[in-house]
Amino acid sequence: MNSENDFRQDGRNVLLTGGSSGIGYELRKLFAGDGFDLILVAQNEKSLSDRKEEFKKSYAVMVKTIAMDLSDPG
Repeated sequence: MNSENDFRQDGRNVLLTGGSSGIGYELRKLFAGDGFDLILVAQNEKSLSDRKEEFKKSYAVMVKTIAMDLSDPG
């Protein structure tokens, strides 16, 4: 797996919202520890970027980040 487009085709991907801290952060540790690739959505782009590198190194999983405010209907 060399790029964000190389996510698993076997369904071992998980989408987590609020993934930069709190419960979302703890859940992603569990999923990454079980070998799931991660798609993370949160408002803070800097925090997402920092966590992305942390998880790629610590768990050897693919991580895609999306900086977005999901509470905004637009």
